[in-house]
Amino acid sequence: MAAPPPYTGYNFTSTIHRDINPSTDPTKSDLSQPSKVVLITGAGRGIGRSIALQYAAANVATVIICARTATELDEVEQDIHSIKPSVKVRKLPLDISNDEDVAAAATKVKIEEGRLDVLINNAGASDEWTPIDEGDVKQY
Repeated sequence: MAAPPPYTGYNFTSTIHRDINPSTDPTKSDLSQPSKVVLITGAGRGIGRSIALQYAAANVATVIICARTATELDEVEQDIHSIKPSVKVRKLPLDISNDEDVAAAATKVKIEEGRLDVLINNAGASDEWTPIDEGDVKQY
């Protein structure tokens, strides 16, 4: 793998934090977002799941979780409701490499929610570092 250019920040730090700073913790600060509609791709596990759970802690109105595996979404929905039962959860089984699925999801969100405040594109894969405009969207 070719090393990314230094300006990407890829090797910016060797210090890894595994906790949340109190100034950015939505449960302990004024970061609550009770009117927001958030969509997260790749929300079935890993980083996407963690993002969904943190938005639940921030008390958003709606979390739309997307992943290819519907059973993973069921588990994330349960975890969200254990954190904040009042958060509305919408589950969209979705393969982001399928243009028709993505268009249908966008239409569904527009019809059912009327808006989208936050979009987190967490799904996907990559191998060798390349500039975004040179990536092959159909490769994965």
